[in-house]
Amino acid sequence: MKISKTIKIILAVLAALIIIGIAAVALVMHIGDPNGMLKNYATVVTAGEEYPGKFKNVLKMENVVICMTSFRFTPEESAEYTFTAGGDAVSNKAGMSMFVMDEDLSELFEAANYGDDDEAPESDSMEGTTFLTKGQSYYVTVDVFSDGAAEMDAFKESFRFSVSKAGDGEPEELKTGDSIRLKLNKDQQACAMFKPEETAFYNFDTSIVSKDANAGFSSIYDITGEDQTSMIVTDGVCLMEKGKTYYVWVGVDETTRKSSEVELSCRKMGAEAAGGLCSIEINGETVIEYTAEANMPLMISSTSDGDPNAVMYDSEGFMLRKDDDSGGIVSGNPHDFALGFNAERGKTYRICVNGEFTQCTVNIQEYKGDGTEPDSGAATEADDGTEETGGGTGQ
Repeated sequence: MKISKTIKIILAVLAALIIIGIAAVALVMHIGDPNGMLKNYATVVTAGEEYPGKFKNVLKMENVVICMTSFRFTPEESAEYTFTAGGDAVSNKAGMSMFVMDEDLSELFEAANYGDDDEAPESDSMEGTTFLTKGQSYYVTVDVFSDGAAEMDAFKESFRFSVSKAGDGEPEELKTGDSIRLKLNKDQQACAMFKPEETAFYNFDTSIVSKDANAGFSSIYDITGEDQTSMIVTDGVCLMEKGKTYYVWVGVDETTRKSSEVELSCRKMGAEAAGGLCSIEINGETVIEYTAEANMPLMISSTSDGDPNAVMYDSEGFMLRKDDDSGGIVSGNPHDFALGFNAERGKTYRICVNGEFTQCTVNIQEYKGDGTEPDSGAATEADDGTEETGGGTGQ
């Protein structure tokens, strides 16, 4: 069977309408679980077993029959899993699309047995792999379209669906100072595993390395600990503990191509210890661990040859302040930063400095309220003109 572009469009629109419709009905009915409608007809599956599909006819038009079946999977351990769907009677007779979603019906990935530019199915099956979290439910819909009822009946007889743990179940591991490449679809996420060799701040960065690298953007979507708790991340910077396992989630926006390759890299930020009133010379991104020796208003500012920025954290890694361009009144460089705050004796603050510069002096001095520096009693202005307040999570 030749698959026309019109039928492909119909299938894609139909799948989108199904997902939107389920979410909309659940909302209107005030169902606590947004997947309530899916649970009514999804087949519950376990890893390592094969299952037939309970197909429902969705649409019939002339010589085209479209059917759908769905499954629910709840992993017993956090790991990477492979979803596989297909049947012996599929090749050149039916086209398939598989959508894997989380509990909120957010799509994790899509797979199909035909290519973007091909008019016929390329294989009898399709599969996709992603990292899943223990105890959470995931939903899969498989849409099939064929050119006749007989072909569809033959497909239903041979169809099988399964979920299996991929390899050792662990995503690819990222090492400090290295980079890896992840393949993912637009508006979706993929993850890498990271095990820090020492407790420190680490800076994670992403870039699209596909042919359309200038279209769309990639970013750090989230970083979770081994117990699946979400970490505090500010501009890709995160405080991590030695010996723990973390999962770094990367995403691309919907303007990228259907499938993108993203490079993920990690750097350990340098560290300096300081206390009292002082000046610290740095030549690259650095975390200054500052322990206050007395209760007093302080001003942390930069004098540099470039464009540094600073983010201040408390000892637990919560962001307190951040600034980029407020230090011009102190240094004369409009790209320098300045952070005013009331220090508490014995508390440790971490000031992460990064940006574009070759030399930077970080000055920590008492704020005397003489009007020559930003007011320490008020938050400094962020780049977007809004005021930064203490206690933010940096998310």
